[in-house]
Amino acid sequence: MHDLPCLETGSTSGVAGARIIDLVVGLGVALGARLMARIVLGVAQSLDLVRDGWVQRLDQGFALNFIGGLASALVGATIAVSVCGASLGKAVLGLRVVDMQGERAGVRANLIRELAYNVDALFFGLIGKSAMDGSPLRQRHGDRWADTVVVRSTGVSSGSPARLLFGIGLGLAAHGAGLAAFFIVSAW
Repeated sequence: MHDLPCLETGSTSGVAGARIIDLVVGLGVALGARLMARIVLGVAQSLDLVRDGWVQRLDQGFALNFIGGLASALVGATIAVSVCGASLGKAVLGLRVVDMQGERAGVRANLIRELAYNVDALFFGLIGKSAMDGSPLRQRHGDRWADTVVVRSTGVSSGSPARLLFGIGLGLAAHGAGLAAFFIVSAW
């Protein structure tokens, strides 16, 4: 077992709360991305660069848009947590993702844990909760596979507030831009 020096792990409810905040923010990002896609496609239509019927294609492109949403959320979360150790939800609740030495986890580890979230979220999150309840460090499967743990930010060097804002902003921008691109491609 790994011992993280002087670090308190995040609670199951805290981690779930952070995901709920991230989900609500993600919905806002999706709405903004959809609006951006509509503006770009409207301008493209006025320049005769897109064929008629793009509104219907945009509304009917659910499968591509769903895949795009998952992919862009994955990229955005991986970027944010790799740069500053937290998503917006984790930052608001005072949580950080660290490696087993208590340092900010790298891109590879964060990509693994974010990909594995799709497993941990099955059955309304019961898979992840069960894993956390059975782990002394409250790790879900994604954390175990990535050798990461979610901890309270007290005692964690999370960098400057500017780095935190930059990382979260960069992650949200990547999520929004990626999703807008998927929307545009599905309707073009």
